[in-house]
Amino acid sequence: MMKLSAFQHNFSVKAVCRVTGIDPETAVLRTTELVRKSLLQADPENGRFEMHPLLRQYTEKHLSASGYKDEVLDAHKHHYLNLARENEHGLIGEKMLACRKNMDAEFGNIRKAWQRAVDQKDLSALLGAAKGVYVYFDMHTRYHESRALFQPAKALVMEMARTEPCPDMALILLCRLDMTAKERLTARQSSELKEMAGRCLRLAVKGKNRSGRAFSLLLMGAVAQKEKAWDKAIRLFGLSLKADPGIEQAFWVTVRMGLCRQAQGRMDKAMEYFRQGHKAGSDAGDEIKKAWTLPMISSLRPTRILFIDLTPST
Repeated sequence: MMKLSAFQHNFSVKAVCRVTGIDPETAVLRTTELVRKSLLQADPENGRFEMHPLLRQYTEKHLSASGYKDEVLDAHKHHYLNLARENEHGLIGEKMLACRKNMDAEFGNIRKAWQRAVDQKDLSALLGAAKGVYVYFDMHTRYHESRALFQPAKALVMEMARTEPCPDMALILLCRLDMTAKERLTARQSSELKEMAGRCLRLAVKGKNRSGRAFSLLLMGAVAQKEKAWDKAIRLFGLSLKADPGIEQAFWVTVRMGLCRQAQGRMDKAMEYFRQGHKAGSDAGDEIKKAWTLPMISSLRPTRILFIDLTPST
């Protein structure tokens, strides 16, 4: 029972198996027995379980004393960050609603797992989960809440870049930057991000790392967009798509390009990019992208004016 104190809020039987290392049949029997003894609360509608906070606090002490704490918390971290990674494509496609509901239920545990990865400087685990977490926050427009996850991860990246740089670090920096949609960058912040993006790009080119190259170029483009350097941003966005076309799904690169052209007043080009974004959304089953781009296309479509001759006939 003490191993169940690893869970934050509620949890599923599948999670019990992954975190405690027991088989599904045993997990069902043990959780059912704990419910019968009123040591766990069960929700019959979704099959999830929850431990009272005071009981969790008590069992946490026993877990710490047992010597199994790190093993259990590491299993918890790997399970929930893998869950975020596995839900990445589902959050974008036809299974969006089911995956979103699943992420809603699991996010307290995902947040705890993410924080442990930051504390352990487990960059690999963070990079694996980053896109899934990003898409989840983005579709909910929970930008303020995202700061609690991506800001510590960004700080870790900046620290590790001094001694252990890797090209995919640009992904974490991009996620953090995107979640500050309405915030302006200071000159120092812009310079810092450009320097890091350049370092990541050089490493990616040297190591033939396609994803690192795409993330680095996209980060450069996002900074240029913040600086209102529209043509530069569009060029960099285009290069990121060329490096890895799959980056479009999570990061809406063509929509970014459309917004840049719209800001320039070049509505014909903006509509072209929005149409590309709408098609990409349709192909991926991304209903949010389709719903977002359609009004943009409609608002930029030229309006035909019908003139009626009201001159009286003779």
